[in-house]
Amino acid sequence: MNSRRIVICVLAASLSLIAVGCATTGGASASLTNSVSAVLLSPKQVRSDYGYSFSQNPFIAPGPSIMPTYYDFLVVKLTISAASDSEFALLKAKAEDMDGTTRATYANREEFTGFIDKLSLPDSPSATMRRDKVGWYYLPAEKFQVKRGHHSYAVVLIGKHPIGNNVTIDLMVSLAGNIQSLQIPVPQAKTE
Repeated sequence: MNSRRIVICVLAASLSLIAVGCATTGGASASLTNSVSAVLLSPKQVRSDYGYSFSQNPFIAPGPSIMPTYYDFLVVKLTISAASDSEFALLKAKAEDMDGTTRATYANREEFTGFIDKLSLPDSPSATMRRDKVGWYYLPAEKFQVKRGHHSYAVVLIGKHPIGNNVTIDLMVSLAGNIQSLQIPVPQAKTE
């Protein structure tokens, strides 16, 4: 008799938990709206998110010991929240100073991969690792179908060192036909 009561109590508790779980999941799914946000990653965040050394992290700009011209990378984390499967487009991405001079330009996935491939032997393990990370994390194309849910991608703007002061990254994106403009101020470079 007691074992029957225990089984009934366990089943009732399990059904209650399942009902609460379904209600919570349904509520969270229903509140998902279309949005796009962008954040400029600091050098520390870039290393923490993608790897601490140049040999494993494609988003660390090469220094003068690797290339004769020193470049700066502005790494932007683009987060897309889609309420349903939708078309996403990156319509514009550049960094300009207060005078309107372009200081850094967006490199699409193919261009960025070509740029980092020039930095080492193409068949080396480190080049393969950097290329793989670009494939995993970089925005796949300027225009593509994004699945329902939250997605984050890296976008890189490349400029000659130094990028300069009073620079703003200007992005224009479209998600499900809604165009949005995003501006991100670039912090002044610290002299070390």
